Parts: sequence; structure tokens; C-alpha cells
Amino acid sequence: MAFPVHRPRRLRGSEGIRSLVRETRLAPSQFILPLFVCPGEGIRKEISSMPGNAQLSVDKLVEEGRACASLGIGGVILFGIPETKDEIASGAYAVDGITQRAVRALKREVPKLLVMTDVCNCEYTSHGHCGWVEDGDVDNDVTLEWLAKTAVSHAEAGADIVAVARDAAGLAEVKTAVEARGRRCLVIPADLGTEEAPERAAREALAAWGTIDILVNNAGVSFPKSLVDQTIAEWDLIQAVNLRAPWLIARTLAPAMIAQKAGKIVNVSSQTSAVALVEHGAYAASKNGLNGLTKVMTAEWAAFNIQCNTVCPTVTMTPMGQQVWGDPAKLGPMVAKIPAARVAQTVEVCDVILFLCSQASDMINGQDIFVDGGYTAL
Repeated sequence: MAFPVHRPRRLRGSEGIRSLVRETRLAPSQFILPLFVCPGEGIRKEISSMPGNAQLSVDKLVEEGRACASLGIGGVILFGIPETKDEIASGAYAVDGITQRAVRALKREVPKLLVMTDVCNCEYTSHGHCGWVEDGDVDNDVTLEWLAKTAVSHAEAGADIVAVARDAAGLAEVKTAVEARGRRCLVIPADLGTEEAPERAAREALAAWGTIDILVNNAGVSFPKSLVDQTIAEWDLIQAVNLRAPWLIARTLAPAMIAQKAGKIVNVSSQTSAVALVEHGAYAASKNGLNGLTKVMTAEWAAFNIQCNTVCPTVTMTPMGQQVWGDPAKLGPMVAKIPAARVAQTVEVCDVILFLCSQASDMINGQDIFVDGGYTAL
């Protein structure tokens, strides 16, 4: 029978009944909040066409992310608003793109928050279309490549190791070795002998990871010649790579370490910082300078729980060591001066560096650690 016996509104008569018979239940954990992130700092710009929404700089985005987590909201989806646009949507898949920076900040500051991203390119193109425009039409094949690159850059917006070097083949080997151990590795080709490359590489690393906890300055060059025969160009390049680059990289990364009140810096020096070797004048000058620089780093940054030390190996048969000491006629007399009667193994130097990068070395600061088989003890 119809009305008055069948009266569906009775099922909505009280909270108890509604809770008992409802088919659909909603909770904060079932919602995804869209957030719009823009360059800058301290920005919360209301979107007039979307009341209640705003463009947020990364610092304000993090505040919003914390609020979402505290409310139990299921997650957020990010929409990036780049500073500049171009025809190839390069900002969409740039390592330091606005969305990539936002993801890294959220994952660092609110690690349990679910973060989704939008890979559409329309916001990043100067023409407003979602892909590559060819003869007035969108080329889907090229566009798919863009979308794939964008998705990968978002997925990799947090990683573990940054490798910087001039040798592309060597970087590839490092990347392969690191990733074979289940870690992720960003490689940054850079000629550290130039003025711009060290700081650029450091900025790229910060853009990729958000902060750097450990810095190992290991790049080095040497042109063994007498003081009379050494050229100015060779001298300047040795100082640039061995001394200037560690300073430029460290000064770029230090503010983030200071902000987090933690960091490790290991500068790879040499036994020539303590003893004289013929035909190593420019090299010795750079390594003596590096030791002094490290002590000043300690004086300025130790208060922020940053440990800065040098490792000073004897002859080690790295590719550069092989180049300098590969001639047995030259190597033999050197080995004869080493009480251990042999050169250092690469792993022996690496183990000391690893120790200085660990918490076990927290009270070791401003020290020059010699891995020299007793050479400088005599």
C-alpha cells in the first residue's frame, strides 16, 4: 500500500536511523584537496573565480599541508603555476619546477600526507595547449613524451644521492652502482673549474632534494711540474677545482644545513698539505688552502651542529693517481717512504669518509685525518 503506510521520510527522522540505513558515508579521509602552488615566499593570493581557494607559495603550501594532515584529509593534489612559460612546457618537467619543489617540501615536512600531482602541460605552455603544437594541431606523440617526463620528474622529487662531475661516463657508472643498491641517484654534469658550475650544481642538488645532509668535496686535478715550469693557466685551474669549487659548493649548501641544524662536510685533501713533494707546488698550495678553509668552516658552522673535516690520503691509485704515479720508476721511491710499504686502497679512504659522515664522528670537527700508512709520522 502507498501513502500513508509507505513513508520513506521516516528513515531520515533521526540521526540514529540515518546512520543505520545510509548507503553512502563521507569522511575527511575520503577527500582530496586541490592546492595551487606558485613561486615566491609568504604568498596567499585568493582566486576570485574560485572562492575559498588561493595560490600559495611553497612555505604557505606546507602550512596548508600540515593543516590537512591534522584534519585527517585523505590527501592533496598539486597544480603548479610557473614563473615563466614557453612553447615546450619545460617548466612542467624541470628538476627545479614549481611542482617538483612543492612535492619535495611536502614530503619532507609532512611525510605522511598523500601527495598527488597534475601532469597536464597547459599551465606551462605559452600557447595554453596541453602539448606540442605543430601546424596548428597538437602532436600527441611528442606530447606523450612530455607527459612521461613530467610524471617521472614528479616521482623523483625526492632522492638520496647527488653525484656531480665533469665525466659523463663516470657519472653513469655512479648512477648504475647506486641504483643497483635500491637507491636513487641524481647526476649533475659540471666542470668545477669554471666559476658558475659549482654553485649551479649545488643549486640543482638543493632543488632536487630540498636539502643536503652530507657534502663530500672530492674533485681534484693535478699537473705535476716544477715551480719553474708550472704555467699560470695550470696553477689557476688547480686552485679553481681543488680549492675554489669546495668553497662555492659549501657556501651554497650551508644555509640549508644551518637551518636544519645538522650537516656533514668532508673535504678530500692530501698528504701534500703537510709534507713537501717535488713537482707538486700548485697542488700542495691548493690542499693547504683546503685544510685552512675547512677549519674556518668549523669555526663558523660548528655552532649549528655541522661537522667539517678533511681526509688526507697518501698515493691512492684512482684514475688521477694512476696518471700521476703510474710510472714504476716514480712510484717505487714514494712507496719506499711509506712505513706501510704500499699505497692506499680506495676503499680505505672511502671508509674514513663514511665514518666522518656518520653520527659516530659528531665530536670530530676541524680535523685533518691522514690516511697515509705513516708517511707524515716520519
